Amino acid sequence: MNQATLLGRLGHDSELKETKTSGQKVLTFYMATSQKWKDKEGKMQESIQWHRIVVWGNYGESLAFLKKGQEVLVVGTLKYNAWKNAQGQDVLTAEVHADRITALRSPAVKPEVAPEPVAI
Repeated sequence: MNQATLLGRLGHDSELKETKTSGQKVLTFYMATSQKWKDKEGKMQESIQWHRIVVWGNYGESLAFLKKGQEVLVVGTLKYNAWKNAQGQDVLTAEVHADRITALRSPAVKPEVAPEPVAI
């Protein structure tokens, strides 16, 4: 079963575009999720992960109002993409193709800027 469920905040405003070949609408944004725990010394630690979210078609168009800092619940499937960058390095990225998105709260927190894909 390939299902991802994420709860986090948008790192930037959502972007609605059209594909060049078919003109199909596609909405994208990065969202941050975090995990908190106490280390061996009892100090709180936090790890932030960034996720690229993709929403196709009319559903994506209906969510174009999502803004930086908005808290959302995303349910979808994981997709992986591999290619060579301009330097000839292999690049692997993962994205969630969302089937359902629920906006939970208005923007209140300003997450850090979403990272660029990393060459492997």
